[in-house]
Amino acid sequence: MINDYSTETLTRLEPAYLEHYGLNEPPFASTLDERFFYPTGEINQQTNMLVHMTQYSDMLLLVTGDEGMGKTALLQHYLKSAHDNWHVSRVNANSMMDMDLLLFRIAEGFGLESLPGNSAELQELLLDKLSRLHANDILPVTIIDDADVLSQDAVELLYHLAEVRAEDGPMLHMVLFADPRIEATLQTSSVRNQVERMTHFIELQPLTEEETIQYINNRLRVAGVVDENLFAPKVFRKIFKMSGGVPARINELAHMALDDNVGAAAPDDDFDDEVYTKTAAMETEETETKPRSALRKTLLTILGMIILLLLWNQNNINRLLEGESLDDVLSSKPDIEKYMPKNQTEKPEESPFADPADKSPQTETTAVQQDTGKPDNIAANDKQGPQQTTGPAPAEDLTPVLSKLEPSPIHTGLRKIELTIHGKNFTRDSSVTLGWTGNTKQLGKKQYRVESDKVIRLQLTPGKKPDKWTLTVTDPKRGISNTLLFETVSADKKPQTEGQKENQQALDWIRAQQANHYSLQLLGSHSPQPLQSYIKQHGLQQDSYIIKTTHQGKEWYILLSGSYPDKTAADTAVAAMPAAARRNKPWARTFASIREQLHVAAAQPGPRPVTNRTLPKLDNLQAHEAWIWSQNPAHFTLQLLGTHSIDSLQQYIRQHDLQGKVVYYQSKRDGKIWYALIYGNYPDNQQARAAINALPDTLKQQRPWLRNFAAIHTEMDQSR
Repeated sequence: MINDYSTETLTRLEPAYLEHYGLNEPPFASTLDERFFYPTGEINQQTNMLVHMTQYSDMLLLVTGDEGMGKTALLQHYLKSAHDNWHVSRVNANSMMDMDLLLFRIAEGFGLESLPGNSAELQELLLDKLSRLHANDILPVTIIDDADVLSQDAVELLYHLAEVRAEDGPMLHMVLFADPRIEATLQTSSVRNQVERMTHFIELQPLTEEETIQYINNRLRVAGVVDENLFAPKVFRKIFKMSGGVPARINELAHMALDDNVGAAAPDDDFDDEVYTKTAAMETEETETKPRSALRKTLLTILGMIILLLLWNQNNINRLLEGESLDDVLSSKPDIEKYMPKNQTEKPEESPFADPADKSPQTETTAVQQDTGKPDNIAANDKQGPQQTTGPAPAEDLTPVLSKLEPSPIHTGLRKIELTIHGKNFTRDSSVTLGWTGNTKQLGKKQYRVESDKVIRLQLTPGKKPDKWTLTVTDPKRGISNTLLFETVSADKKPQTEGQKENQQALDWIRAQQANHYSLQLLGSHSPQPLQSYIKQHGLQQDSYIIKTTHQGKEWYILLSGSYPDKTAADTAVAAMPAAARRNKPWARTFASIREQLHVAAAQPGPRPVTNRTLPKLDNLQAHEAWIWSQNPAHFTLQLLGTHSIDSLQQYIRQHDLQGKVVYYQSKRDGKIWYALIYGNYPDNQQARAAINALPDTLKQQRPWLRNFAAIHTEMDQSR
């Protein structure tokens, strides 16, 4: 209805100045239009990071930015970069959406129909659907826009879903877009510990003055502007100053500048500041649109001057109140230094990553640092955007590649140590990003040294608390590297107690199991005694173990029982339990997910690919497919390449001397013939992941990915 729109909104939809400036459409309309999207260097980098971490990271991604910063526009741009193997369920949150409705919308987005009203049944159906997507090598991704308006229990649901594990990572990858106020909900919710451990924060920043100019000109070009100098430099400066670099406010002010100057040659220095009074409603929740009266302006001005004078003389007023004489106060010089701006040439606080050669003996100082348990290099929040490079764009195969980090693992401590990043395709413009539990930081240029195209060195103070870290290298023109994982571990080794020995035996048992086998999680408790009693009560002494971990910052013990070759066998074991035991709803979990939760590596995870010279000949497709059909469906392989051309695939095999080491099969993609090249046979995904790291760099450039033979068998069968 027309009444739903304000006069100003309607004016922005069809402004009067279109014909005057020769524009085809409104350049600054408030409606979302992908054509007007302007990706700055930082936005491109954030988009690349979002796509990369969605595909490869286990973290829940949270994008925050104030109102008008362009979160939804970034979301649209991010979706256009999604990988082909993603299935995205997008939910637009609203304040009326509770936990049950949110779960319903997520399930709906994954194509589930005839959904039950019972949330427990719905969650079970959803997890079953997600499991089937994983079996077909499809990555389920849920994107929540306006997540800050969700209730606390709805946010907690998201974190509980994010903790459910598939064999190769999270069952559901999540990306939230929200106002910063969501952080208050996260801090007060019962999942606060999970938030700190699982969340990767990305904060949108306002545009710079140069980016503001480029942003405005881009929208004008899309709208069909002919005059490239439509705005005078002074107008650009005013818009940037008044908008603070917030895109929505830039749109509002640029619209006013055009609207208020219809009839003039161009918006120029006559563009008076008074046009900006219309934007007051954007900065407050007030809806007053009438201009202030001259009397009110005068009163406010006088009041402001009185307050300024009181603040200026606050020190003198305090001295009079403390009993000093008026003569003494008047005779003293005012302390104006504290009102003066700080010296811009003052040396900034030195980064712990700084090269020792950069330090000046004359300016070194000693400071007492507060121990936060995190490395002191992360304490400062200095942001460094991507550096511009010159020359022609590099070829696609020049993406930075990380191979290893030395030393690794790293012992905790407060002394700086030097780390060496080994890889290739590093340049002077390469930037280094470190991540740890719940945080990430792009290092400044002085915090690392690019010594060659294969070596980067940086200094790190590990901190006192053990943690898991991520490391990536980004080049503004070459893209983002793969992610290296490393740990900081405690250097202190104390004798184990009896309880620690029992826990170690349980962890050794977990390590020895097949990753795709199942165990039953029966109970959880803050004390081991109830679990020990439960074992005796139900006669579960054989293959039952109590594992010590943490939950919400406190000690937590879980009881695992049995090892089963598949979920059917595990479910059968549950059905055979006494009714009293079944009431606790035993949870069938893969050992891969248990290891992931407990940060336990599999025993002897070295790659053992099934490769030999008896594999089919290069041009015998039927023999290749027969070999694939003969493989264990539960095993894993690496897909190296996919193409519509069998000639290109066979040429790749010859070029990399892979004959007798790889096989390929035929399927269909978008209605066309598709060939996929795979390498190796691995009993679990941990060994397959280790095999990726062992591949030659020439094969890693294709970004090989894990697949199980069950999914490949299904794909081959469906293509028939």
